[in-house]
Amino acid sequence: MVVEVLDERFGVVPFELIEQVRGVNGRDVLKRLHRQAIQCPDMEIFKDKLSKTLH
Repeated sequence: MVVEVLDERFGVVPFELIEQVRGVNGRDVLKRLHRQAIQCPDMEIFKDKLSKTLH
């Protein structure tokens, strides 16, 4: 669902980003990423938030 939101809002989602999202475990983390995908004004900000979430 996270990738679907990104695709709908911003167009083509880079493969590396799809792989990072698929590698996320934990319902709470995925739920937070889903909200961020909806709220972020652009793909770069989402990438930054994803990077911070993964590290």
